Amino acid sequence: MKRMIVILSLLSAVVIGSAQNGNQNMFDIYISLKDAFVKSDINQINATSLDFIEIIESIGKHNNQEVIVETLKSIIKAKDIDKKRELFSIISSETWSIIKNSEILNDTFYYQYCPMKKAHWISKEATIKNPYYGSKMLSCGSVSEIKN
Repeated sequence: MKRMIVILSLLSAVVIGSAQNGNQNMFDIYISLKDAFVKSDINQINATSLDFIEIIESIGKHNNQEVIVETLKSIIKAKDIDKKRELFSIISSETWSIIKNSEILNDTFYYQYCPMKKAHWISKEATIKNPYYGSKMLSCGSVSEIKN
């Protein structure tokens, strides 16, 4: 009986650790996507969106998984950077809801807000680098929430 309890404890630790690593990978790829938007690099946005889809699909079911995957596919299909940025706001909201509900995080995350676009994004730094305007209005925005 003790052996069974030990085995079950180890298995649950592996499953929990695996889910946390999956979420961390998702958060890291989100930050890479945000950085591509800051640089206004359409090729990098598309490539990172593909990587993001792979990571989301590899970590199992999330409540937000379908919305995130479909929105990432729309980002890839969109030709216009402004349309891509509009869709990115959906990714940001959905990802933030996962971060807010995560009990264990390896990093501090800043939920930042652009008053001009009325849209949020997530950063690992308090310094504002606005992905919705790129170099045009790089420092426009503020931190609205912090999760660590």
